[in-house]
Amino acid sequence: MKRLFTAGASLCVAGFLAAIAFSVHASESPKPAAQPQSAPKIVFEKLVHDFGKMGPDETVKYKFQFKNAGSGTLNIGDIKTTCGCTGTLLSQREIPPGGNGSVEVSFHSGRSGGQRRKAIFVSSNDPGSPSVKLEIIANVLVPLEVRPSTLYWVAELNEKSSRTVDLLYNPELQVNIKSLELSSPAFTASYRPADQPGVTGYRIDLQYDGKLPVGNFQERLTILTDNASYPKVLVHLRGKVVGPVKVIPDAVAFGVINENLPLTRVIRLHSTNNKEFTVTGVESTNPLIAYELEQKEQSRFFEIKVSINQKPPAGAFSEKLYIKTNDSSYPVIEVPVFAHVK
Repeated sequence: MKRLFTAGASLCVAGFLAAIAFSVHASESPKPAAQPQSAPKIVFEKLVHDFGKMGPDETVKYKFQFKNAGSGTLNIGDIKTTCGCTGTLLSQREIPPGGNGSVEVSFHSGRSGGQRRKAIFVSSNDPGSPSVKLEIIANVLVPLEVRPSTLYWVAELNEKSSRTVDLLYNPELQVNIKSLELSSPAFTASYRPADQPGVTGYRIDLQYDGKLPVGNFQERLTILTDNASYPKVLVHLRGKVVGPVKVIPDAVAFGVINENLPLTRVIRLHSTNNKEFTVTGVESTNPLIAYELEQKEQSRFFEIKVSINQKPPAGAFSEKLYIKTNDSSYPVIEVPVFAHVK
């Protein structure tokens, strides 16, 4: 009898608890279903437009059409391009649900030939696509061009070196090089037919004799042709001659200076010919520039820590550091120091 009573009691307790649980659940009022919030949705008809073939210095335009396919108002934010040769014009900032808009893109081909591919980024309040990438493509055809039009050259003192420049033109043109003229006797030039398949033009070989002094140089190559439309083509030669002591970097940039001081940059100097040298002194054009010299290995490697410990006056900060060495060919190394102070 005891066992039957215990089992019955257990059933009663279980039933009682179940009834309580049911009554509590029944007393809770059902929560209303969450209503979806209205959201905009930007949809472009196309993301890429090809302008096809263009001539030099031409400007073309195209309108990228889009629609607000969402249920909320579409707000267009910033529109950014990857090139200054590309401009944009927005039809309107706010687009209601179901409304349409456009982004007009203009492109200027410039004077250099070849395929151009530029990107435009359109930002909006569309939660699904906060930024949309648009692209334009163009194939710029120029009758004649030189590549590169500015040749950057880093040469070592007393070391010969060479570079090449290509003069390319449309096969329909008749172009013959009459002569090549250089502004400095340190450079010589010769030409030969271009060796690239499918290319009409000339390859110009430039030779440097290593006799310019240490420092920056700006020279030019003049290509004289028999074509009446292009009788003279200029190529700028810009660069520097590096002496037996190499400086890395050759300019100290502190960027934007706010209140986070001190700021420190490191200049490293090493011998380019494995000969020993000595840094005999360091000077600056501004007392706010502090420096600390350290010899790293024998007399072929030095390190200079350059610091700004106090905030300079607001505006552009442009000064110089002079590093003195015992090398007669490179006695003073000039290193620009610049920043912008807010």
